[in-house]
Amino acid sequence: MSVDILTDVLDRVRLKGTVLFHYEFGRPWSVALPRSPDAIFHYLSRGSASIELEDETTIQMAEGDFVLIVRGEPHVLRSGRGTKPVPLAEIDRWPAHVGLVHHGGGQKPFSTMICGRFSLSRPSPGNVLELLPPILHLKPAADRDWLEMILQRMVTEAALQRPGQLAVLARMAEVLFVEVLRSWINPLVPAKVGGSAQSRIGT
Repeated sequence: MSVDILTDVLDRVRLKGTVLFHYEFGRPWSVALPRSPDAIFHYLSRGSASIELEDETTIQMAEGDFVLIVRGEPHVLRSGRGTKPVPLAEIDRWPAHVGLVHHGGGQKPFSTMICGRFSLSRPSPGNVLELLPPILHLKPAADRDWLEMILQRMVTEAALQRPGQLAVLARMAEVLFVEVLRSWINPLVPAKVGGSAQSRIGT
């Protein structure tokens, strides 16, 4: 996907308001997420975690990592093996975005995550999500301070009932989505002098 194609695609992308969950997990903990029609993201602001998909792919997350499960495959978030996953529906609450959702055994070290989804308001064949690899894994970098800033701002906005809230969250979700795509694309564009394209961030 070239930068020019990205601009054309993003001109046609509109996202619905994003539902956010702000979790604090105490060891041991494990949460099972069902299949979703949307792209699911997890941002680890503190601690460590692993993500296990149905095909046995395991992603190790460290502090500052952002993972996007592009096609919403079922997966398990956990602190380590040996803990039976709790279905997400059993720890969900409404409104999901108000305050921290505490879960797990309560033992340190704690892991704090912001989780949510990218939901296209006008899904269609050949949409931008189908152009992406199944998993995007972004690791902390000097030029990615925007990531936590946007996510924390979204958490704050979601926690307050104010006029225009859904529209604001939708716009912020679009900005987050654009920045995630930019971060994924940058290593794919060959350097002007030497260098080679990479297929994935964080690997």
